[in-house]
Amino acid sequence: MAKETSTFGLSSMKLVNLLKIAEETGLDQKKVDQQRVKTELLYDYLAHTLEVYRYAGEELPTKQSQLRNTINILSGESIGNLLQDHETEIGLIRMIKDYSSTLSKRAKSKTEHQVANTIYYAAIASALLFHGRRITRYKYENLEKSFSKLASEKWITKKLADLFVKAAEVSQEKAGQE
Repeated sequence: MAKETSTFGLSSMKLVNLLKIAEETGLDQKKVDQQRVKTELLYDYLAHTLEVYRYAGEELPTKQSQLRNTINILSGESIGNLLQDHETEIGLIRMIKDYSSTLSKRAKSKTEHQVANTIYYAAIASALLFHGRRITRYKYENLEKSFSKLASEKWITKKLADLFVKAAEVSQEKAGQE
């Protein structure tokens, strides 16, 4: 019986680059595969939009900020773009945080759980950087550690890693003030 191979939908150039990284870092194939799966799942989650059903049966928003949140949701803007946009309203960032918390609780694997938690922390980082608000009960010292750890993960996108680095710096500053 012939052994089937799979590239998980990656182009040959991406596979070559991935194999080069593995060779350079000395990672074994199993670890490379796990990181690749995490990266692909992260890209997938970040490309999603918030679920529109949240507004089913609710009254129409009356405040301008609520209306802007609704427009962003209905426009199909991706979670990844919303987290990187300094104009994304704090209410919408909270929705992303809550949504990713739900994803984390429903996760069927450790990888899904880790990726959902990454988006959860990205929402916290976004609120901290773009609005100067801490939308969690975690202390700044704990946030700094979490952001730093996430920023160093090889499977994290560059944009998110940059977000985490900046949020870690802000958290470190604020930790000294607590």
